[in-house]
Amino acid sequence: LEEKLNQIPACGYVLLGYFELDKDVWWDEYFGPVERFISSVRNEYAGDDQTLDILKSEQMEIDNFSKYPERYCSVFFVLRRD
Repeated sequence: LEEKLNQIPACGYVLLGYFELDKDVWWDEYFGPVERFISSVRNEYAGDDQTLDILKSEQMEIDNFSKYPERYCSVFFVLRRD
């Protein structure tokens, strides 16, 4: 976050404000729905190795979030051109 805040003026902007999304938003709005989708379609694509590889990759990301939620952060910046 500090690095991004330092980049803002260097890019010709003034910071008006910012906020960080709560970690629960990641689960409630993204990872939870994706995990439910994966569960609902996995059997449908049982013979499709390419699709199963994609689903496995997505599940790995979900598993990583569950283990290391501190690595996932979304910050929204409100900027004005200087």
